[in-house]
Amino acid sequence: MRGNINFNRVVMDVVMLLPITTLFQGIIPIINRILFFVLILSLAFIAFKKKKTTYEISILMLFSISYVAAFIFTEGPLDNENDIFYLLFFILFSDYVISGYEFIKRYLKSNYNYLKGIVIAWDFFVFISIFLKSSYEDGYFFSFTGNVFRSATAATFILGIVMILITKKRINIIYAIIPMFCIFSGGSRTYLAVGLAICVAMYYIITPSRRFFLVSLIPIAVVFLAIILNSSIMDKIDSSLTVSSTEYYQDPLVKFTSGRSLFWLADIRAFFSGNIINQILGYGYRFVYDINNKAIHNRIWAHNDYINILLCYGYIGLASYLLMFRLMFKKCVSNLKLPRFIKIIAIFIWFFNAFFNMFYTYVCASASYPFILFGISLFWENKIEKEKYGWKQK
Repeated sequence: MRGNINFNRVVMDVVMLLPITTLFQGIIPIINRILFFVLILSLAFIAFKKKKTTYEISILMLFSISYVAAFIFTEGPLDNENDIFYLLFFILFSDYVISGYEFIKRYLKSNYNYLKGIVIAWDFFVFISIFLKSSYEDGYFFSFTGNVFRSATAATFILGIVMILITKKRINIIYAIIPMFCIFSGGSRTYLAVGLAICVAMYYIITPSRRFFLVSLIPIAVVFLAIILNSSIMDKIDSSLTVSSTEYYQDPLVKFTSGRSLFWLADIRAFFSGNIINQILGYGYRFVYDINNKAIHNRIWAHNDYINILLCYGYIGLASYLLMFRLMFKKCVSNLKLPRFIKIIAIFIWFFNAFFNMFYTYVCASASYPFILFGISLFWENKIEKEKYGWKQK
């Protein structure tokens, strides 16, 4: 039992370092790989040791079948060797959150200084990088990561930690300024929407009353709109809304989705054109790259969790992904009597990212999401506790 508790601690201590190691992934990639390897081994050990419900075991068995099948149906070398770990990490980490919910909650409450230190260190390094020319490409900011999506996912993780910090001290919301700068300046429309959704949830947490939240939301939205209009991401938004006569694809939907709708259609057609065995178990890791290469002459993944998992792992792989997410969400917030719009925001943060960009293939994104949920749940538990002593959010 003692060893099990130590592994729980290892997972939490290590996973909190991911935003910082991801920040330097473009410079020292080996550090991130080592931490990820430690996480996978620790999570696997915990998964085998912890007692589970029959329902949880069933989901893990479904995933195991589709996981093995993906290797069997993969023909040729992998386009990205990390593909074999992304969904595995999501399943194992979600299972860890479900089974270790109480431990994680105690950890987050008792390690305030460690969490704050991570946030301050990340903010400091990113602030320094703002003044370096090497942190920009085509006007978009990515800090030391070398990739705007890496910086955006790391920023999302930091926002998740900040949500936890402000449940203790509201002033900690100032640490959200730097990660939001990353998101505004990174050029990703998906993460702009995700970042703003997180900010709405954070703002609800720090406001003294529900009435104040609703009244003040409009002027704050105007300020954020002004910032967006004057940020580098506005160029991308403008570009996605207009189609010039010289462009190869004249379909506005293709332009708005940056070509995603074009290869999504090819992916779905390819999936249903196969036999029932592959539809159930998937086509392996190379299939989506092969289809997209034929459709748009580019070997890329689907940029959509549901389509990508469906092609790689089939119906049972997608089922295990959705069922595990549902269990995690239910464990963290569904049983709380939260306002409906907060639950909708929490689902939106996952769904929008998973639909338009991909969620599970970015470790920082999938690792950060439970902490956003914990930030919401810790706030609500604190609120209920205060109401016992006469404090009430109106």
